[in-house]
Amino acid sequence: MGRRLILSYLVVIMATILLLSTLTYQATRSAFRAYSLSHTAAHTELLPAAIAYRYETSAAWEATQADVSQLSILVGTRITVVDATQKVVAATRSGLIGNRISDVSTFDQVLPITTDEGELIGQVLVEFSQAVNQADRFFLSQFVQALLLAVVGVTIIAVGLSIYLARTINRPLVDLSRAARAVTQGDYAVRVEPVAQRSSLKRLGEAFNRMAAELGSVEKLRANLVSNVSHDLRTPLTVINGYLEGLRSGQIADRRTAETAFEAMHVELEHLKQMVNQLNQAAKVQTVSDEYQPCDILMAPFFDQLKNRTAPLAAARAITVDHEVVPEDLVALADPHLLEQAFLNLIENSIRHTPAGGTIKLTASRHSSDDRFLCLGVHDTGDGIPAEKLPYIFERFYRVDSARNRADGGMGLGLAIVKEFVESCGGRVEAASPGRLGTGTSVELMLPPYL
Repeated sequence: MGRRLILSYLVVIMATILLLSTLTYQATRSAFRAYSLSHTAAHTELLPAAIAYRYETSAAWEATQADVSQLSILVGTRITVVDATQKVVAATRSGLIGNRISDVSTFDQVLPITTDEGELIGQVLVEFSQAVNQADRFFLSQFVQALLLAVVGVTIIAVGLSIYLARTINRPLVDLSRAARAVTQGDYAVRVEPVAQRSSLKRLGEAFNRMAAELGSVEKLRANLVSNVSHDLRTPLTVINGYLEGLRSGQIADRRTAETAFEAMHVELEHLKQMVNQLNQAAKVQTVSDEYQPCDILMAPFFDQLKNRTAPLAAARAITVDHEVVPEDLVALADPHLLEQAFLNLIENSIRHTPAGGTIKLTASRHSSDDRFLCLGVHDTGDGIPAEKLPYIFERFYRVDSARNRADGGMGLGLAIVKEFVESCGGRVEAASPGRLGTGTSVELMLPPYL
């Protein structure tokens, strides 16, 4: 590729040099020709007066022959003098004397010879070709030599620049190609070194590094998903399979033991349903932007609805779910389904990590610096989250306490789904916790401005 790039540069440069050289030569030749003609014409303007003076003083055209020979040498042109009848009476080429000139337009310059009274007595016919062509040839030969030297110098410089530019462009592309092959083979840690200068190649290298990092993250998520799902499925499936084997073999024969078995299998099936629902929600997040339909949501009835929906689960854990007094006119601009799902995930997560007798409070207020923004919060009196783990709680499949969350059926997707739902609405989510047992956790959703 590098050789083809250098060759293409050279072809373009050489074609450009050839075209410019040709145009320069033609333009210079035409300009010098025009200059020579105008310069010679300025000298020949005096010829009629000189020849007329000689004719008037000698009263014979033959006397002008000596003057014509001298003037021809002086001016550097061929001169032919004709009388009023177009008969040649004097000429640089003496062989023309006595002949008639039928067409004076073939000469480069025709100058009238008149008396003091203005009577036309003859014409001076001038040919520029010999002197002008000689000057043209001399000047153009010098110019062509200089032009050739310039072309050689420019070509050498162009070849050097072509090689330098081709290597400058080709080297990052070779590195990028090598890194791309590594990525296709599963090496997502590979990175390219962006070029120093700000250019398209640098932006391409940066984009490739971001892509490789994102692919690495996706591969890590995929590995975590397979590991977590297989691990979380193993326990309920083992429990269900064990009880079913006991029922089939007759080891579970009495009614009380059978009821216990069915109740345990029902609990494990609920865990499986919860995991499937979370996976389904995570999949829907990928296309949620296409289905996002915001509208005005009155927060007071919205919180009442959330409280009623989560009341049975909270009562089973002896936990109180309530919300602060919300102004009747407080409105959020969001997709109702997405916002409800986000709050349900937050509340269910708080219920799982809040001991009996604890409370969960829902809050809604306008932002302190811009009252168009809404801050919606879920605050619990649960276990709290250690400070070193707080930055990671919104990552998919992340669990603060892996063993406890598996026991509760969580997969580490709840908070990640909340984050992606809120960001799809154009907002952001934040979490805070003192990090001590019983101090609880606060999660706030910052929704975008409404009109």
